[in-house]
Amino acid sequence: MIPVTVVQPKKLSGVWSAARAAKGGFKFLAGGTDLVINARHGKNARRVWIDISRLKELKGITEGRGKIRIGAAETVAAVCSSPAVRKWLPALAQACRHFASPPLRNMATLGGNCANASPSADAACALCAEQAAAVISRAGKIRRVAAESLFLGPKHTALRPDDLILAFEFPRRAHRGVFAKLGARESFAISKVSAAVAAELRNGVVCSLSIRLGAVGPKIVRPESAEKLLLGLRPGAAAIADAARLCAVAVSPIDDVRSTAAYRRDMARVISKRALEAVLLKTSYSYCVINTTKATGLHFSHETHEIHEK
Repeated sequence: MIPVTVVQPKKLSGVWSAARAAKGGFKFLAGGTDLVINARHGKNARRVWIDISRLKELKGITEGRGKIRIGAAETVAAVCSSPAVRKWLPALAQACRHFASPPLRNMATLGGNCANASPSADAACALCAEQAAAVISRAGKIRRVAAESLFLGPKHTALRPDDLILAFEFPRRAHRGVFAKLGARESFAISKVSAAVAAELRNGVVCSLSIRLGAVGPKIVRPESAEKLLLGLRPGAAAIADAARLCAVAVSPIDDVRSTAAYRRDMARVISKRALEAVLLKTSYSYCVINTTKATGLHFSHETHEIHEK
């Protein structure tokens, strides 16, 4: 690992002074769970790291004016333990609850998980399903973009080096949400396949639906044909099975050390079906499905969550 200088501004305004002094040769440091590992392997070799982990402007989880705002430097642990997130952003809460391990959840940040742009990033998959907007600052000028538009490919985003994610904003809406993942273990495992689903139903009819799939393409996959199939329907088992097959068609997985492309494609169908059933067919609760490979096959564990509807 090359020697680095860590600069820790006390205020957000100091970030831009440090960035100008580094003349482009810097990286933002929050939790560091990806940055440090990459640097040890000779990647992202920048001489200056600007530590933003303690900036108050990047902290906090607040409700107001019809939206939820989560600071980009909030840890994954803080997100999953927030009553507001559990109430209004169920898919995100579940994804963060089953993110990596407890020590990593206490270090990793929501902004870092998004900026790292791994196709298997659990929190990023749920962010997209929950319709997050990223609040981004560049030299003090702020803009808002759909978080999903930031992802271009593996470890590649639309962010410029001097773009800093300040927060994520979500519409505060009554809806159901589920996050599901398949891994070698229930915890401490990178997803082989993941799915995040968020939906609004009125009188049993689907009036909005977001489906996102992770670890099955170069970036998070949105199977729009599956969403369109179920919109406006009072869904049943047959329609959900058809939508799950469309989810499998939409993905483009690869063979790697964790799984094969063929297995991932089939499991994308299975996990999508389970997640859609949980969101669209259950009347009193939704649950998170964590799928773990065992000698006996697939094991499904469930967690109950209250549904908030209009």
